[in-house]
Amino acid sequence: MADAAAAAPSPNSDNTNASFKESIVDNIMTGPQTSGGKPDIAHNSQMLAVKDDRKRAEYDVQLLANRLAYLRAEERAANKKVADTKKRTQDIAAAKKHAADKEKMRDQWRSSLKSKEDANREYYKRDREMRRQSRNSAAGALLKQKQDMAAQAKLEQELLNKQKNDMQSGENARRLASHKNIRKTHEQQKSKEAKRAQDHQLHLNRLHEAKVNEERRRKEDAEMLIAQFEAEEARLISRLKQSQVEQHGALTQLEKTLVSPQDQAP
Repeated sequence: MADAAAAAPSPNSDNTNASFKESIVDNIMTGPQTSGGKPDIAHNSQMLAVKDDRKRAEYDVQLLANRLAYLRAEERAANKKVADTKKRTQDIAAAKKHAADKEKMRDQWRSSLKSKEDANREYYKRDREMRRQSRNSAAGALLKQKQDMAAQAKLEQELLNKQKNDMQSGENARRLASHKNIRKTHEQQKSKEAKRAQDHQLHLNRLHEAKVNEERRRKEDAEMLIAQFEAEEARLISRLKQSQVEQHGALTQLEKTLVSPQDQAP
């Protein structure tokens, strides 16, 4: 590069050479005169040598000046290329970091959403199991009640049969008293059964009301959770859209940076 600069002719080299030749001719033609009016050849030779040395020195100075200007221009161009390369590297690194942060945030959002979905599934699973156990418990209570009623009916039938047998044996008075006692016992048993059924129905009503209230509470909790999820989803979508806009701008800037001047020329 330096050799090329040294070899490159100066813009004013032709003019300098022409002026140098003209001055040599003028010095020869109009050199110093002797006292007799004739040119002094020794003086002319000395003057030509001095001027020739001076011209060479000036020519060398011009060559060095041109070379220094060329080297300075090359240095500025090299520095500009280094600065552009560093800026491009920084832009690419920033874009990569932005993309990595965006992907990390997306992964965190997916993980959080999956955890919440798993928690909801577990909650509804436990709720179904509790309701199933409650139904089984109610069915067991009804079955026991039917069994008690069947046993009571069997007992009453046995008492009636006994009364019938007693009446057939001629013990009318005793059978009548026994019948009254049986009827009284039966009525008492019916009253107890009615009271028991009423209490059981009241218990079932209370259980039903408690279940309804629990279902309403769970529904409200689920609705609140859904509202929170929707709000969080809206915020995340908004941030993702903003990130996408910023990423698009960064990518556009990067594409403009990566495009060479030859590609941008029409």
